[in-house]
Amino acid sequence: MFITHDLGVVAVDMPARVVMYAGRIVEQARMTDLFAHPAHPYTKAS
Repeated sequence: MFITHDLGVVAVDMPARVVMYAGRIVEQARMTDLFAHPAHPYTKAS
């Protein structure tokens, strides 16, 4: 597990990324999908 507020840091090769907002998981995706098609407004703003 690696925790950060900087999505640029998690661009390294990891199998999955989980985005949390207000203590809840709001999105989980592969890195390419997360950057290309963010689903949650918090992810889009990052």
